[in-house]
Amino acid sequence: MAEFLPQRKAAFARNEKGLAKELSLNGLAHKANMEFLDKEASANIFQAPEVGVEPLVIDPHEDHESLCFKARHQENWMAEFFRQSNAAFARNEKGLAKEPFLNGLAHKANMELLDREASAKIFQAPEVGVVPLVIDPHEDHESLRFRARSEGNLMSEYFQQATNAFARNEKGLAKELSLKGQMHKANMVRLNKEASAKIFQENNEHSKPGEVDLHGLYVKEAISYSDKALKEARQRGNSQIRLIAGKGLHSDGHVAKLEPALEGLMRQHNLPAEVDPQNSGILIVQLA
Repeated sequence: MAEFLPQRKAAFARNEKGLAKELSLNGLAHKANMEFLDKEASANIFQAPEVGVEPLVIDPHEDHESLCFKARHQENWMAEFFRQSNAAFARNEKGLAKEPFLNGLAHKANMELLDREASAKIFQAPEVGVVPLVIDPHEDHESLRFRARSEGNLMSEYFQQATNAFARNEKGLAKELSLKGQMHKANMVRLNKEASAKIFQENNEHSKPGEVDLHGLYVKEAISYSDKALKEARQRGNSQIRLIAGKGLHSDGHVAKLEPALEGLMRQHNLPAEVDPQNSGILIVQLA
């Protein structure tokens, strides 16, 4: 999919609009294939013999609070299994690292399913007096990030008010405030997702083959896009991929956050990775 983007741009610059349209359609087709494969992979993870986790069956009548609680439970299990996998990998026990890694992925799939269901139900709650956001497809990423931060501030404010109300034993008010906090959280997540998609597309529109620019992304976003880039690179048969994480010059305290997180991701995938000796902001990952 990523390969067609610069080809389309170049064709459009040459005023070859017919070719640009064809390349764009090919890119969209590959994107659809990628999303289908990702969905199949998530479903198939539960069939791996090393995985002892069952896929969830969600009761359609279950409320969002229960779904959120179960999602956090799955998140805790995911973190624990990934911790075990990293520890085994650090001891060079690669075979032992595989089983907890796969179990961690299974809990991650369950967590994401629960979070999607909870987000869908949160706006249906009668106590929530705020409508979901309508996002302009032409809005730039800086505006989206600004709005996401505003929603995050409102989320924190409502959660704090809910905590205070609960401490005063005003449980009805606490529930109402908590629901509003959850709503603002869902809005924040949506805005950040849209912003990260625009940032990633702009960063990589003219990227060299085998290179992925992650500048401007939050850590979780960079992990997600790197995961997809690894799968695509392997499908293309690439021997290595270069992840541009930056040196942390724009981070708080000028401390790099992406690179350590990406190194952890590579350990989970049992992939050797090293910092580019000519540019400390680039991580070179060997795929073969």
